[in-house]
Amino acid sequence: DPGLQLMEVAIFVPDISVYKPAIDSVFNRRPRRLPYNLVDSRADIESVYGQAVLAILNLAGGRFSRKEVFDLILNPCFMDRWQIRFEDAAAWAEWAEALNIFHSFDASERAKRGYPLSDAYTWKQGLQRLRLSRVLSAPDELHKDDGRGQGVVSFEERIPFEGVHAGDTERMETFSMAMECLHRAVTTIADLRASGSEWAERFLRVCDELLSVPSRLKGESAVKASLFAAFEDLKMSDRLPGAGSGEAGLDIGLIREFVTSNLASISGGYGDYLTEGITIS
Repeated sequence: DPGLQLMEVAIFVPDISVYKPAIDSVFNRRPRRLPYNLVDSRADIESVYGQAVLAILNLAGGRFSRKEVFDLILNPCFMDRWQIRFEDAAAWAEWAEALNIFHSFDASERAKRGYPLSDAYTWKQGLQRLRLSRVLSAPDELHKDDGRGQGVVSFEERIPFEGVHAGDTERMETFSMAMECLHRAVTTIADLRASGSEWAERFLRVCDELLSVPSRLKGESAVKASLFAAFEDLKMSDRLPGAGSGEAGLDIGLIREFVTSNLASISGGYGDYLTEGITIS
């Protein structure tokens, strides 16, 4: 029917959470995206801000692995806060892979997890090699090395990085600053055992430091406001007998469950109901 408008089409599904991946795949497929609006969803499924908050908690409780880091970097709320595009994130991913960055920020974090005291495969060694490429020339042919590092241009056993986009100073600077800030932020909550009031103060500060809601995603502001209000309610847990810091304090595992539970109770959606493209309900 050539006269049929997209807003006159509706799709009904029995469970939004089950169909969500298929909906994303079909309607957001480049180069021909189809405008749509989606209702009856939950913030833990639909909200990109909610996903970003959970990604921060996964980072703080995890190994600071490359996958955990880029799960957050590729979130629209992180990209908006740091004013980066998908091309920048793709370049950062290429650098991380070429620099053999796998997990842990530095040698001390590796050692805590039972690895040898070395910063091999960590973010610190990768970022240092990347920054060295601005002041030292990378060796032309590493295979001429005699096996002892002789003849290879280095600084304190760091070989300058040479790879795609390595000459992009602004992109490199943003990457370094974002990773340093990200690590510093999650470190403040990683091993925290504290009262509900302290968790509310620290965690919400971390969220504001790392994330911002893109102007095009109007509904995410409501999710953020609801989540922040839930943390205000968390302060009431301090009134319970024996609550407080130390062993009686809340840890990151409990906070992750608290956030997940609250996101599941917040209604989510996409687009403007009945007026923005095909309606999915």
